[in-house]
Amino acid sequence: MTEPSHAVLLAGFAVSPIVLAAIAQAYVSNALPALPWVGLEWREHGVPVYLSFAFWEWVTCAVFSLYVLVLSRTTAPPVHLQI
Repeated sequence: MTEPSHAVLLAGFAVSPIVLAAIAQAYVSNALPALPWVGLEWREHGVPVYLSFAFWEWVTCAVFSLYVLVLSRTTAPPVHLQI
């Protein structure tokens, strides 16, 4: 895999939960306009958990944590810190 495609893939992975959350929220606001903002009422309306903004917050947290871990493992330390 070339460097530019690797960088695009890595950046796309980091941004994907934000894009998916935006799509989910756009769907909810258009398909279910009477639905209140995130709350326990969603369960009563039978809305799947993956449409919840809170779900996407947790997914984003996990993806960003993994992203930082991958970056920390794949990048070389600065020259002044190398022994």
